[in-house]
This record gives sequence, C-alpha cells and structure tokens, in this order.
Amino acid sequence: MPYGYYYILKFAIVITAVIELMAILDKTPKTKLNTNNDIVYFVALAILYNPIVAIPLGKFIWSFVNIGTILFYVLYSKKLK
Repeated sequence: MPYGYYYILKFAIVITAVIELMAILDKTPKTKLNTNNDIVYFVALAILYNPIVAIPLGKFIWSFVNIGTILFYVLYSKKLK
C-alpha cells in the first residue's frame, strides 16, 4: 500500500491513544482497574506511532509491533466491557 495509508493509520492510532490516555487520567482516582500499565502502554503507542517523527524499525520489527498493537487494543476493549 502507499505510505499515505500508513500515515493515516499512524495518525488514527496516536489520536485514539491520546484520547484513551486522557480518559484514563480523568478516571484514575475513581476506578479500581490497573491503570498504571495502561498509561504506560498508551504513552508508548503515542510515541511509537507518532506520524511527525517516524521511528525507523524496519518492516520485520514493525510487523511484530503492529500485531502487538492489535492484540493490546483487542484485550483492552474486552477489559473495558
């Protein structure tokens, strides 16, 4: 696929990570969920997928990072339900 699709995908991941991070920080005193790990994960995702300053990891490593990101989002959505 053209790089433009990956740029849009990176932008979407950063936006969702920042939005969820703000929601976690807003709910932190009220919830009993383990939010410290979630905060670290969402900050790491926002930095890693930052579309402005790209982190060159190579296709092989990015494929594992992408799979890990998908798994994290799926497991996090199940945790919220």
